[in-house]
Amino acid sequence: MASKEFDIPELQDYIEIPPVTPGTIGAPEAYVATPQFQQPLGFPDELVENWQEKAIDKMGELLGKYRSLQVFSIPA
Repeated sequence: MASKEFDIPELQDYIEIPPVTPGTIGAPEAYVATPQFQQPLGFPDELVENWQEKAIDKMGELLGKYRSLQVFSIPA
């Protein structure tokens, strides 16, 4: 079998990192899954009014339950 020719770049001492270009990732918004995927997981279709409170309560519950989360959490 014949060997293929490849263009292999030369290794440099330092890697050239391209500059950050504004607008590259588009709009900085979270991707919202469709209800088709949220409902089987038990997620509501829309955010409830006190979602921040519920999230903080759940985080407190998890901090008491899992030591690994306690280790990596930032003290207030």
